[in-house]
Amino acid sequence: SIVFNAAENTLTLTLANTTGLTANSKIRIAGNFLASESAIGNSNLNGREFTVSNVVNATTIQINTTGLGFPDTDFTLTSGVAANTALNVLHSKSTNVEAFFEGAEKVYQDAPINFSSKKIVVREMATAKHSYTNKDVIAKGATAGIFAFGNGSFGGANSLTTMGLATGVSTSTDWVDEKNPPIKVNYDTTNQRLSFVVDRTVLGTGTNSNFNSFTIYGSSLATSTNNLGVPSNNDASEVLIRGGEVLYTGTFVADGEEIQLNDKRYGINVNYNSDTKDFTFSSGTTGEAIAANGALGVTETQKASNIEVGRYLLSTSDGTVVDTTDHFSGNNDLMGVGNTKSDAVFTAGRGIAATSAEVIGAAAKEKLTEVFRLSSIGGENIFNVSINGINGIIEVPTGFYVGSTLAEALQERINQIADPVTGETVGGVTVKYDPNQNNFTFKTGTTGDTSTIKVKGTTRLGLDDIPLGVGDVPRIFNLVQATNSDGIALYVDSDGNTVETPPENLVDGYYPLYIDEGELTFDKSGKLLSPKKQVHYEKQQEGFSIALDIDYGASTQFAQPFSVLSVDQDGFTSGRLDGLEIDAAGTIRANYTNGQNNPLGKIVLANFNNQNGLKQIGNATYVETAVSGSPQVGEAGAEGFGNILSGSLERSNVDITEELVNLITAQRNFQASAKAIETTTTLTQTIINIRG
Repeated sequence: SIVFNAAENTLTLTLANTTGLTANSKIRIAGNFLASESAIGNSNLNGREFTVSNVVNATTIQINTTGLGFPDTDFTLTSGVAANTALNVLHSKSTNVEAFFEGAEKVYQDAPINFSSKKIVVREMATAKHSYTNKDVIAKGATAGIFAFGNGSFGGANSLTTMGLATGVSTSTDWVDEKNPPIKVNYDTTNQRLSFVVDRTVLGTGTNSNFNSFTIYGSSLATSTNNLGVPSNNDASEVLIRGGEVLYTGTFVADGEEIQLNDKRYGINVNYNSDTKDFTFSSGTTGEAIAANGALGVTETQKASNIEVGRYLLSTSDGTVVDTTDHFSGNNDLMGVGNTKSDAVFTAGRGIAATSAEVIGAAAKEKLTEVFRLSSIGGENIFNVSINGINGIIEVPTGFYVGSTLAEALQERINQIADPVTGETVGGVTVKYDPNQNNFTFKTGTTGDTSTIKVKGTTRLGLDDIPLGVGDVPRIFNLVQATNSDGIALYVDSDGNTVETPPENLVDGYYPLYIDEGELTFDKSGKLLSPKKQVHYEKQQEGFSIALDIDYGASTQFAQPFSVLSVDQDGFTSGRLDGLEIDAAGTIRANYTNGQNNPLGKIVLANFNNQNGLKQIGNATYVETAVSGSPQVGEAGAEGFGNILSGSLERSNVDITEELVNLITAQRNFQASAKAIETTTTLTQTIINIRG
């Protein structure tokens, strides 16, 4: 029986025996309660873990329920549907069987989420684990084979049904340990590629498998790299199974069909206020519908900025849009919008629509309307891209391109960039090639002053020195009547003085509007900075009309007294070489006595698949061998290469043992030579003494 005393916060369990239970033991109560007791039993006890506070006797234990959320009234429960079998107290984990949900482990290395098929896997472990060396797979029924699940083990048939163990259970050989697979797959978000790492203790040399290398390739019928970046069998590279070797595939390319081709939206922001418990949707841009003839300088109808909250119903067969319910016409109880949400508020955008961030590259070194080959030499197929603070490294496959096809390849890969931490993705970026200017233009899908884009590529394509592109939000200013501190309107008379008396109207029906005094802004050279454009007043079509243009372009600041605040140096005197320095990137720079610092060249680094396989030939010099593999040439700071520490003392690579042996040998030779000289001297002295 189970007795709960609310006053003492004590749960007392009477069992068949308490063997194996001690104070502080962890137990779980599982099974079936009587129908009349199922509500309180299932909500407070079933499947819950408790800590034993006291073992009263051979059949009774007590549990302290303080802080466990038990009811405020006492209750007493029987042992269940059938005495001694319906309820079980589980107190220790099995040492030869383990259970887990299939797919509950991360589907790939460092995956942010798990996938679970909701199927329970029960398997042998430790000394009870069976192993096979053939390809036979055992498939048995629910209560046959290695495992047999009976009602007595779980306290009732409905428990087996809940866990999926009542019917359809099969037993099979587990060839790969799902919880610790020998081959781990990861997705490199920055470089948009897959990586494979093999556990050498499972598949490497000296194991039962005894593999020393591995390779990854696609379908046997494939003739080229697929959209996952996996090469064909003929193009696949081989990686040794040692310690830390990683096999990288090519760039991942999402080449599926787009669900919606037109009228796309990017940059929408969703915020949640935890105090008011409501969502705010903002379009990420501004704009109002302005007629073509309704505003100065507007030549065509402007599209208003808007945001519509709704739902898309997608076809399960081809992914097309079956039904759309936009704006507030479709209910969404979670977000709090819909035709029944009377407290939902919509605010239209203001101002002319914001612009996207855009960067334009310099003219390419060669005409890209003709076919050219893009190679990996010097990393010319590598592009560093940053969109709205999300960084990515784009690797375009080597091969033959024209400007337009290279633009398509770049656009396709840029729109796959994702933030590895937040998961935020890039979308809507366009890349265009201009055959007339022979350059590339990159434009973001988002708009406004928070929209940014930065592209870095090879000089050959004109992408080596492109400034940061930032979007823009046109500002709206409301002109108001200028007043003094007392609130009296101010005016400007014919002499340019600010007065409080309005001038007489020169024309009937015409009333001037006076605003605050403005200013002209110049740079240090006297060039006008603002306003940049002339002020143009449109002619009226009816009645009195006048053509009035005010141009400030010829204004300079030199019409007033000024003083020189600073002098900028233009050029350098002659100088001599004063020294050389090498930075972390390997660039060799020359310092001259006149202050100039010019780059002279760059140090190239080489990497090997097996650096321990290099042959030492003396003077800290090594040569390539068949064991080390061919060198991979690159720049300092690039992936797979280290940095250059100029002026640092290199650790000695001398064989200390060999040099110590040589030193001892030299010492022995010296001692022997010294002894021979001493003996000769003594003998000579003896001969001289005899002759004397």
